[in-house]
Amino acid sequence: MNNNNNNNNEGLPPIVDNEKEGRFEMIFENGEMAYLEYTNHKEIEYSLDHTFVPNSQRGKNIGSLLSTAAMNKVKDSNKMATLPCSYISDHWLPKNPQYMKYVIKSIKK
Repeated sequence: MNNNNNNNNEGLPPIVDNEKEGRFEMIFENGEMAYLEYTNHKEIEYSLDHTFVPNSQRGKNIGSLLSTAAMNKVKDSNKMATLPCSYISDHWLPKNPQYMKYVIKSIKK
């Protein structure tokens, strides 16, 4: 597991890249977990599949932090991403167009 402590949000737990499970995780003191699931399909592609934030943690920019961590993994790995996750494709990416060059396509489930 890789620890990604640069989430820049005081009071939030670190984002951990749990490569074995294929997800970025943020685990809260109460045991709840926010996560972004991904699949490493090929040598050149990641699929960012699903983002989940518990109701009690919504409105804290956590989905955006997880999405940024995932896209930084794509970028740093010199890969591209498909985006079946509608949160990333419809909400996060338009606010972060600098990552568009790492996106192959958005796929609606």
